[in-house]
Amino acid sequence: MDRPTLAWDALPKLSSAQMQQLLTLLTGKYGLDHRVIVEYAGRNLAELALEHAPEGPVLVVAGRGHNGSGGFAAARLLAGLGRAVWV
Repeated sequence: MDRPTLAWDALPKLSSAQMQQLLTLLTGKYGLDHRVIVEYAGRNLAELALEHAPEGPVLVVAGRGHNGSGGFAAARLLAGLGRAVWV
């Protein structure tokens, strides 16, 4: 899948408070279940991992809470594709 590329400095940065507002909007106003958001995050992380490291083992290091659940979803998806994954 082709993705547009941007310089790191050109990417918008979200603070923790802004990210929490975004999650509240997605779950409250638009009715997305948190599990759906986690699956999308995991899928996108797994795709990026496959693009940047198409073979070999994968180490997933993620924080607690929502970030950790996205990392765990990516690990599950990568393992399902036959990759050796450590979390």
